[in-house]
This record gives sequence, C-alpha cells and structure tokens, in this order.
Amino acid sequence: MDLSFFSQNKELIGIIMMPFTYGFVGWFTNVVALKMTFYPLEFVGIPPYLGWQGIVPKKAQKLALKSVNIMTERLIKVEDFFSKVDPDQLETEFQPILNDLIPSATHEIVHHINPILRKHLENGHGEEIVRAVQEKCAHTVKNIMVQVKENVSSVFNFRSLVLRKLTGPNVERIVNIFEEVGSKEFKFIEHCGWALGGALGIAQAVLWNYLPIWWTLPIQGVIVGYITNWVALTMIFRPLYEKRVGPIKYRGLFIARQEEVSKKYSNVFATQVLTARNVLEEILYKRAARTLVETIQAETESAATRLNLAGQLDAENNGEDSDFENTKKEVIRKVSDSLAGSSTKLETYMGRAMSIENNMFKRMKDLPPEEFEPILRSAFQEDEYVLILIGSVLGAIVGLVQGIYMIAV
Repeated sequence: MDLSFFSQNKELIGIIMMPFTYGFVGWFTNVVALKMTFYPLEFVGIPPYLGWQGIVPKKAQKLALKSVNIMTERLIKVEDFFSKVDPDQLETEFQPILNDLIPSATHEIVHHINPILRKHLENGHGEEIVRAVQEKCAHTVKNIMVQVKENVSSVFNFRSLVLRKLTGPNVERIVNIFEEVGSKEFKFIEHCGWALGGALGIAQAVLWNYLPIWWTLPIQGVIVGYITNWVALTMIFRPLYEKRVGPIKYRGLFIARQEEVSKKYSNVFATQVLTARNVLEEILYKRAARTLVETIQAETESAATRLNLAGQLDAENNGEDSDFENTKKEVIRKVSDSLAGSSTKLETYMGRAMSIENNMFKRMKDLPPEEFEPILRSAFQEDEYVLILIGSVLGAIVGLVQGIYMIAV
C-alpha cells in the first residue's frame, strides 16, 4: 500500500480530520459529563476536594427531598394509600400469622428475664402469660389499621420511608431512577455531541484556510466542549411550551415525553420505593412486632405481681445494653421478618388497594411543564456548571493535541 499520499499531505489530512475530531470531542465530553452526573456512587480521591463523587449520589438527600416534595404536593395524597384498605379484611389475612408467633416470642422473652423471677414464671405460669398475650393482641392488626386510617400522619412517615429507600446504602436506587426516566434524553445528549461537534469541526476546517494558527484549535475545543454540553441540556428542557418556526414544531424533548416519562416514573417508584412491602414494614410489621413485645412484657410483669414476686424483669438494669433489652430487640426483628416473609397474599391485596402507580401516573401526566421539568432537571441543576466546565477542559485538551499535530506537519 502506497503511503506517500499521507506523508505528503499531512496538513490536508489534519484539516479533513477536524470534523471527526471535534465530533469526537462533542460526543466524548457529553458522555463523560453524563457518567460524572451519576458515578462514582462514593467519593473517589483525597477528601474533601481532590476527587469526585457523582452529582446525584452526592446530592441524594437533597434530590430525594425534592422528590418527596413533588410527590406529596402534587402526585400523592398519603391518605389515598389506605382509603380502600379494609381493616377487617386485613385482620382476616394477617392476624393468624401474628397469633402463631406469640408462643415462641413469649417464651424467648420470659427466658431472658431476671433468673429469680424466671424460675417461678416458667414453672407452670408460662402458658398463662401466652394466653393473656393472645387475648390482648387478638385485634392488634385491625387496631393499627384503624389508627392509620384515622390519622395517617401519626403512624406513617412518608418522607422518612422515601429518604431511607433512596439514600445511604440505597443511593444506587435514586441513580437508577434518574437513568431510567431520562434514558432517551441521555442518548440524545450523546448523539447531539457528535452532530454539533462535527458541524463546528467543519467550521474550524474552513477557518483554518484563513487563519492557520495552532492555538485556535484548543480554543475551538473549549468552544465545542462548552456548546455541545450546554445546547444538549437546553434542548432537553426548553422550550417548556411548543413553539413553531414555519412548518416545524419543537419543544423540550423531556417535556414532549411527559406522558411516557410519567408512566415510567410512576412504575419505578411503585415497584422500587413505595412497594406494598415497604409500606407495610413502615406501618404494620414493625409496629405489630413492637406491640407484641410490649404486651408480653406487660403481661409478664402482671404475672410477677400476682405471684408477689419481688424484683425487676431486667436483672442487669443496664438500660439499652442489657441482655433483656437486646432480647426484646431481637424478638422484634424476628417477628417483623417473619411477618414480612409470610405476607405475600397480604402484600398483593395492599398493592391493589393502594394503587400507587395508577394514582401517580394520572396526576403526573397532567402536571404543568414548570412543575414537571424539575423531576429530571434537578439531577443536573445542582452542579451543571461543573459539567459544562469539564466539557470545556476536555475539549481544550483534545484541541491542544490536534494543534501540536498541525505544528508538527
């Protein structure tokens, strides 16, 4: 293969490569900006300034709070979660599961009380305590749900639930939500980088014929990195309302997909965050377990009083660190986990009754653009200028490399 053409026309080749080079710059800087928006999930580098953590995971708490505010103000009425839930139906499905756990939970707690009291209570009085607890807890599930329906804010902390499911060890979930909801927009950002960068590269190639100065190339790289990032982000969210130029209609890409995005966003939240299991863990499983343990303790103390037994149930009296208190916590955990593991049918019923996905979708698709835009825009707004600056720096580096090549030839 004759390579003499390449060796004799190095400058021409450099000029021909300009559109491809700057197309690459536009694509690469946009891809890097997107990756840096979401990754890494944890800070990498030397804290606190020399390094990077993705904007979304870094601002997860703030972004989750924004999601909560949007949902509670416009998309969800927490009272609606439970308006169709029948406490009697819930008791029928769930109470037998709780009843089956009472004997073992009672025996475990009694076994860890003050040894002086234990030898009397376990000797023929253990079953009396179990029966008393069963009687007192016969309608625990129904009572909890009645309280929820009467005053949901006193029982169900919606904000706390969402924050726990989207931050801390679950921060990857909020990243996944933004990536799923904005998947088409992010792909557009990449393609826009290629197209716009290539167009600017053609302009640079033409300019080179009139101004063949090497340092114009890194400057052009800065311009390409900046413009491609800025234009792509702007085209996603602006204009909020449809505009027309002759026969052409246009609107912000994300805004134009409002109904499609609403469906996906509602589905993601309903299946990953506001699931029936998560809601039941918040209002029922742990609450029922705590109520059971408190009842066991109360009935054990009553039995000791009837038998004129002196002394406290907690022999160590070491507060939260005593064996008795640790046993109570462990029983609460076991009972809660057992309830959750045996409640598939109940969760199906609750999921249908709450109808979170359908209710969110109906309200979200009808939001005015000003209120719909922040659902995705908030992921960029926090440090948007940093992403654009990084794009400019990367563009300058690539432009500098090409400038050095043009000097060499």
